[in-house]
Amino acid sequence: MLRRYFADLLIFLALATMVFAWYRSSLNAYTPSGLVKDVSLKTELKLEACRNAIAHVTNFAESAGALGAEQIFETQQIGVYVYYKDSVVFWNNSSWQPGKVETDFTDSAGLAKLANGYFLYARKSLADTTRIAMCMLKPAFELENKYLSNCFSDWLQIPDGVNIVYPASGSNDVMVAGKSCFSIKPSEEVLHQQETDDTNLTIFILGFLLVLTGLLLRIKRNNNSVFLVITIVALIALRAIMLVFHQPAFIYRSSFFDPRVFGNAASFMNGFLGDVLLNAISLLYITATLYFFARRNSQIKHKFIMALLPAMLSLFIFLQFNRVLVSLVNNSTFNFNFLSILNIKPTVAVALAAIGLLALALFAAVNTFWIIIKEEKTGKYVYWTFLLIMLLTGWMLSPVFLESAWIVPFGAIVYFFTGRGPNHFSLALGLEVLLLSIVTSSFLNSYIEKNQALDFEILTQRLGERQDQILESEYRAIPKKLVADENLKNLFEFLPESAKEIQQILRQKYFNGYFDRYKMEFSVFDKNCQALLVADDPVLLNEGYFDDRIQHYSTPLADGLFFVKDYQQNTQYLIKLDMGRFRLFARVEARQFEEAGSFPELFLDRSLQTQEKLRNLSYAVYRSGQNTSRYGEFNYPYFLSDSATLSRSSPDYAHFYYEPEPSTQVIISRNKLNWAYFFTFNSYLLLFFSVLTYLCYLVYASVFTSLFQTSSLTRRIQAIIIALLLLAMSAVGIISGRQVTAQFEAENRK
Repeated sequence: MLRRYFADLLIFLALATMVFAWYRSSLNAYTPSGLVKDVSLKTELKLEACRNAIAHVTNFAESAGALGAEQIFETQQIGVYVYYKDSVVFWNNSSWQPGKVETDFTDSAGLAKLANGYFLYARKSLADTTRIAMCMLKPAFELENKYLSNCFSDWLQIPDGVNIVYPASGSNDVMVAGKSCFSIKPSEEVLHQQETDDTNLTIFILGFLLVLTGLLLRIKRNNNSVFLVITIVALIALRAIMLVFHQPAFIYRSSFFDPRVFGNAASFMNGFLGDVLLNAISLLYITATLYFFARRNSQIKHKFIMALLPAMLSLFIFLQFNRVLVSLVNNSTFNFNFLSILNIKPTVAVALAAIGLLALALFAAVNTFWIIIKEEKTGKYVYWTFLLIMLLTGWMLSPVFLESAWIVPFGAIVYFFTGRGPNHFSLALGLEVLLLSIVTSSFLNSYIEKNQALDFEILTQRLGERQDQILESEYRAIPKKLVADENLKNLFEFLPESAKEIQQILRQKYFNGYFDRYKMEFSVFDKNCQALLVADDPVLLNEGYFDDRIQHYSTPLADGLFFVKDYQQNTQYLIKLDMGRFRLFARVEARQFEEAGSFPELFLDRSLQTQEKLRNLSYAVYRSGQNTSRYGEFNYPYFLSDSATLSRSSPDYAHFYYEPEPSTQVIISRNKLNWAYFFTFNSYLLLFFSVLTYLCYLVYASVFTSLFQTSSLTRRIQAIIIALLLLAMSAVGIISGRQVTAQFEAENRK
């Protein structure tokens, strides 16, 4: 009885699952008023935790109190500071720079804007001792990238696209200790958490799979051609509506529909990664319905006419497979380097799953075509002619013959091994998986190589650029601070006796941090053009040198900052600032090898950072034949070598030479891709596609056939052993990856 209505129950459960995902998405909506209420409640709870932290540290001189305070920071991310008068005498962390009691922590509770960001704090004073407990609401970095983010702290659970306004603006104010503390400014009227949308999408896809499985069971049981056509037309119409109107809206807000991950504006069907996956599932369903119909109706008339539908479907899936595989490389930020397991992300697994499902759909479509025509006298000739048509069609659409030639061995597997019992069918699936891994590996590596050449060109232009955007950004705020520094102005009046003190202030207070990567040489001249600072280079004692270089050979950038265009050896800037009766000059030159061993990407904005797939490269920049900067593991020579000499000295590396501008050469190096790389790459793909195909086969054999019910004990044992083997191999890969990732993150935290 249950088996009779199993398909209907499955469809009902699937629809309920999809409705649940839809309902759950409606809860993932934050209006400004609702968000303010939620944030106010969480802020009050966190403020109470800050007060408890102050009460916990009753005696900062006791080691037990210090130990407890450190645990508070590790578990609750609450920093505790004890001030004696104006000096900090105790702190439980070194991550945050403490503020000043008199100016930053004026109330018993509130919000403080410090150098690190915005902090919620609680204060308790007793005589000359003040205790402060604070936690971060939102960082305030001047730039954002993959390392630095200005998102709200996780404990607030505020969606992306919300900014903070401090002091409170009177609109969307968050209440702290009974008064308006700060305001939040949403970028949209309704906000959503992408993580929640990702979960809802997963639930939706699960329901989508279940409803298609239930429909397949009904088609297999009833063998109703009208119902089959209705379900196929309905599915195509549903996908068309989803593509045109981007509904349901919550799935298009998920990371699988994020154009920063994958986006193909030239494709209507496969514009996003989620669309690629849903289309693959839909095509697999359509081919499965035709397969079941062909198996149940072997005596149908007009077989060649009936075979046109699976034939056209096979051609369509074949072309889609090639296009999607190429698009996943050309239009995404995926890193398919399986030898660097830390860089593999879940979206890569989703992309490969879509490829695997497309291959299974193609297998089912070609198999259906062969089932329909194989009993005819000319069936085998028609079959091989059809494979030749597919080959020629793919070749006309792609200039590379081998990108289409794989359909011939694919069709040969179907021809020789299907329709001869379960054992041959299983063997056909195994060979199909092996061929799929080889084809996918060839496609990926071929187009990765092609795209890498373009990536190298872009990277070369960036490396060859002598202007430093970070330095220019860091400089912009300095002139106003210098002019407003009364202490520095007073020291200028006592030149040349105060020369040492002036240089010390300039280097330590103004031109420090990122400027340490440059050699800074200062000069000061009075109204009589007399040099008042001692310089190692005599030309720096001549004001005419600076004026000539600025007027004829430089480009003005900011207030008093000039980039020297004709200096080919390295990056050079000149600075000219009026300091009352004096003129301050500086020559700024990049130090050689400053990038070696450094972490320059930490200081770059997200738009300027190196893509993840280029992180394992080494490179060197040569100007006028000398090595001026380098990065990576490869040890480049000081003087520029020709490619033959460099290749002989490092046979394990491949070197690429570029010349972005005259007298500037860039060498980009990477490890050579040998047979071990390709073998390992293909092995990972083979394991992944084996697991995917075996799971699909288990579903097919257990739900749509009686194979496991009537099979022998030996066959059941074989199936269990294969499942356990694939599970163990997958577990080893997943657990190893997690352990390496956890170890890497732990070392970074240290």
